[in-house]
Amino acid sequence: MTRWSSVPEALAAAGDPRSPQTATRLLELLVSDAPDEEPSAEEAVGIAAAVAAVDRRWLVTLGEDPAHPLGVIEAATAACRAWRMLTGASLLPLRYAAVELCGPLGTPDEAVPALRSARLDTFGAPDVHATLATARLHDDDTGAVRTATAASGPLAQDPLLLSGVLLAHLAQGQRVEAEDALMRLTLSEVPGVVAARVRADVSSYLALSGQWERGLALLRHATAPEPTAATPWSVLQQAVGTGQLLAEAVRQGDSARALGADILLEAAGQRLKVSSWDTLSHAHEDVTAFARALAASFDMRNGSTGVGTRVGRRLSAAAGSLGPRAYGTVTGTVADRRVLANQARLLARTREVLVTASGYGVDSVREQAMTTAEEVSQSLALVIDESQLETIVELRLAFARLLVLLGASERACRECEDTTELCLSQGWTDLALASTVIGARAAENSGATARSEHGWERAAELVGAWNVSRTRERLTVLADAIGNAATTARTMTLIAEHLTRRLTDAPAEDASDAAHEALSRARAQLARTPEPDADLVARLEAVAASLAGPEAGSEQL
Repeated sequence: MTRWSSVPEALAAAGDPRSPQTATRLLELLVSDAPDEEPSAEEAVGIAAAVAAVDRRWLVTLGEDPAHPLGVIEAATAACRAWRMLTGASLLPLRYAAVELCGPLGTPDEAVPALRSARLDTFGAPDVHATLATARLHDDDTGAVRTATAASGPLAQDPLLLSGVLLAHLAQGQRVEAEDALMRLTLSEVPGVVAARVRADVSSYLALSGQWERGLALLRHATAPEPTAATPWSVLQQAVGTGQLLAEAVRQGDSARALGADILLEAAGQRLKVSSWDTLSHAHEDVTAFARALAASFDMRNGSTGVGTRVGRRLSAAAGSLGPRAYGTVTGTVADRRVLANQARLLARTREVLVTASGYGVDSVREQAMTTAEEVSQSLALVIDESQLETIVELRLAFARLLVLLGASERACRECEDTTELCLSQGWTDLALASTVIGARAAENSGATARSEHGWERAAELVGAWNVSRTRERLTVLADAIGNAATTARTMTLIAEHLTRRLTDAPAEDASDAAHEALSRARAQLARTPEPDADLVARLEAVAASLAGPEAGSEQL
C-alpha cells in the first residue's frame, strides 16, 4: 500500500489529470487505496498542495466516464475538499468543476445557478472553461463569444476555447471570426487528451456551416484522435460531430459514396469500427447508433435522460438551422449603467434584501439577492466617486454581508480586506472594525479557521484604539454595520474588555459608563443568538465582575 509520504510524488508522476488513465490512478491514490494511517502535519501540507494542483481537472475527468458511479465522484470531491480545507486553500476550483460536470451528469438546469454562485464568489475573472461549458450547454452563443473574447494571453490560444466558440460565431453570423478561430486552431498544437473534443467541434462546425466536403476530407486525411487518450464524454462528442458531418453529406445526396477512411471509436464498453469502403449512409447509421448507445450509458449512470436528449437534438441539427440562440446570455448579466451608477439606491436595495432575509430566510429572496449582488459587484467595479466615498463604504459593508448570506464567503473575505484598508486610509476605525469582523465571520463560514483567527486578532488590535467618547452612538453604528448578533456580541465583548482595562487610564466616570454600555450591548446581542457562546458568556461575566469590584464601584459613586 502507498504511504502518505510518497503520495505527492505519485500524484505528480501520474500525468495529465485530463487523461482517463491518470484519473483512475488518482482515484486509487486518494480514495480507494488511500493509506489508513493519518499523515503527519508536514506530509498533509505536501499532499494538499499536490491535490490542489490537479483536482479541478481530475474531478471533471472522473465525471466524464460513466464507469465511475455518482458515489465515487462525490467521494473524490469530498476528499479534495478536505485536503483544500486543511491548508485553507480556495474551494472555488471545486465549485467550477461542479459547474462543468453538469454536462456529463445530465443536469443542465443546475449549471446556470451554480455558475452564478461560483462567479459571485470569485474575486477576479471567473473560470473560462466552466463559463464556456455552461454557455454551450444552454446554446448561449452570445455568452460563448463573450467568454472567448474576454480571454487573453496563453488562455486565448487554448484549443478547447478556440474550438468551443466555432458554432457560436456561426450562429451569430460571424463567419469571418469563425474561420479565423479555425485557422488559429489548425496552426496550434493540440494535446492528445483533448484531440477528440477538438475534432468533434471542428466536425460540427464544418457540417453545420455547409462545408461537409471539407469535413470529409479532414476525416480521410487527418490523423484520427487516439481513442484511449480521450474520456468517454469526449468520444461521445466526437461521435456526435462525425454523425452531423455524415448526415449533412447524406442530405446533399452523397449517401452512396464510399467513406474513404476507417472510423474507430471505443469508450465505456461500446466499440465501433466502420471500414473505409462502407457507404456514407451506412457509416452515418452506425455512428449515430454508437452515439446514442454511449449517451444511454451516461443516462444509466446518472439516473436521468439529460445526456441522451441533448445528443438526439444535436444529431438532428442541419446546416442553416442555427440562429442567435439565448441572445442576451445566460452566463452573465450586464445591468443598465444608470442603475450601477446609483449606488445609494443599490445600498437601499441591499439593505432591504438583508432585512427580509433575516426575517424570512434567504430562500425567500434568493433570486432577488443574487441579482442585487451581481449588480452591486458590477457597480463597485466602476471608478470610485470620491464625493460618494461614505456611501461606497456602506455599500461595500452591506455587499459583504450579502455575500456571506449567499455562501460566497471567499469573495466576502477579500472584499472585507479591501474595505478595511479603505476605511483605515480615511481614519474610519469603527467601520474598519466592522469590516474586519465581517471578514472573520466569512472566513469561518468557508472553513478557513486560520484566516478567521487572524481576522479576530486584527479586530482586537483595532479595538485597542477605541476611546470612551460617544460610545453609545458608535456601538449603534457598529451593530448596524455588522448586522449579525453573534459577530456583534463577540466584537462588543472585545470592546467591553478593552474599556474595563482602561478604567485606570481614562476619567473614571466616562470610562465606567462606556464599559457598562459595551457590556450591556454585548449581553443584548448574545441573547439574540440561538445558541449563546459559552466562552463569550464567561468573558462577559468576568467583565461584569471587574466592573462590580470594590475599586470600580467606588469610582462610580
